[in-house]
Amino acid sequence: MTKRSLGPPPTTRARRNIDLTCGRIMGVEVVYDTEVEGGRSPGLLTEMLFHGESNSTHLIAAEAYSRDKWHLYDESIVALTTPAAADALAWFPRRQTWRSTAQQSADPAFPTRQPGC
Repeated sequence: MTKRSLGPPPTTRARRNIDLTCGRIMGVEVVYDTEVEGGRSPGLLTEMLFHGESNSTHLIAAEAYSRDKWHLYDESIVALTTPAAADALAWFPRRQTWRSTAQQSADPAFPTRQPGC
């Protein structure tokens, strides 16, 4: 019996030319999930939203199992350009819709950021 290679499996991993945040980070928002493992865990940092000078990058501890199957709490990181992009995906287990924690700021060095900016 001989082994036949079917080639590499399809992937949703490598992407080029994604407009991720570069340069100075103006602010960071995080999600500390205390409901992970049904509340039996002390919690887990699951999402970070980096606000740059011109755009934002949303990082989620998750993995794409396929284009329509996204799993939270994975050892991989999913990078998206906006929280709205994450909200539009089908997550397992169910992911809460992003709610910004940005505070109003009078300091021009730390401008107020709107969700998804």
